[in-house]
Amino acid sequence: MARKKKNADFQKVKIKAGKRLPKHLNETVPEFKAKKIKIKPFANSTTEDFVKLLSHSTLSKNLKLLYLSKLSQILRQEQKSVSCGEHIQAISKYITDVDGGVRSSAINCLKLCLNSIESKSNPEKLSPILSILLTFINCGITHIDGSIRNDSQKFLVFIFQKCDASLDEHMMQMFLSKLKVLKQNTLESEYYNLLEKFVERIVKNSSKRSERIKNDNHINVQNLEASKCPVVKWSENNFNVNLLDRGHFMKPFNHVQDLQFTFQNKTLYTNVFEDFVQIVKQMAVRDVKMLIGKNTNSRTLTINEGEKVIAATKICFTLNTQHLLLPFWNKNTSSIPTIKIINSGNSKLFKGKTEEKKLVNIQNQVNSCINRIRKLIKQ
Repeated sequence: MARKKKNADFQKVKIKAGKRLPKHLNETVPEFKAKKIKIKPFANSTTEDFVKLLSHSTLSKNLKLLYLSKLSQILRQEQKSVSCGEHIQAISKYITDVDGGVRSSAINCLKLCLNSIESKSNPEKLSPILSILLTFINCGITHIDGSIRNDSQKFLVFIFQKCDASLDEHMMQMFLSKLKVLKQNTLESEYYNLLEKFVERIVKNSSKRSERIKNDNHINVQNLEASKCPVVKWSENNFNVNLLDRGHFMKPFNHVQDLQFTFQNKTLYTNVFEDFVQIVKQMAVRDVKMLIGKNTNSRTLTINEGEKVIAATKICFTLNTQHLLLPFWNKNTSSIPTIKIINSGNSKLFKGKTEEKKLVNIQNQVNSCINRIRKLIKQ
């Protein structure tokens, strides 16, 4: 019987005496082939494509800047708007990004979106989108990083001009959260100016608001005749109502969204409003006393401190708390010092005539506030 040939892999290598072994017998030499990943051009990409790319959580700084710049470019050229809440949320999360360039690109992109929506549709449709943005801005203005706080604050000033009365409660909660994280319960001069405008607005709208929240649950049905409005009855079992049943409506509607329902809890809003007004009153009165001072002939304040005096004094008179200032000066006008405004080294004003005009303007407004307090004491 013929002997079977052994497997060549297991044949023993016969070594002759005096002959050296060949090198690299037990050495493994791996060979790798690398290929480049080619990214398709963005020529045919839409806003939704870039929004999906921005929704990923693991993006580098360069990719964030690239996607945001391309999205801004599309919004400028094609005049398209990103109105979906998920899309706005995907962009808004970069308001608090650690990189300043990414934050700036995201804010510019959001401004383009808001301006486009405002120009093409009813301004009331901005409220849901602004509510999403205010949530992210609230995280930014209370952030530990000062640069993130400053960028969020600038964006808040832009957003404030577009907010209507329906977002007043959200704005009040934002200011309250900002005051709670501060040790001295005070604000910077920029926030003070914004707060003064907001307080003036809510005071003007107080009469309209009181009529709007007379009932605990308020239902507003648009596009219907007031005398023939149908009565919407809630189910006693599961509190559901069939909004698709439009047989009793005078005018048909295509979608459920055509019916605008507003449910507001009077007690909840009243508590937020009272807390907001109480904290703002205390802060404004305290800051006016602290910044102006007493029993001195003159006092020097910086531009930022002068702006705080102006805003705090206006808030006191708007909220009718000016009488709380009288005991501090013992109802004596001579105890109120003369205020001089100077430009501090940390001020970011332009040099030259612009700076001089700013100083003169603030000085005149501070003098007007002090004269207003003196007239109040004389009465």
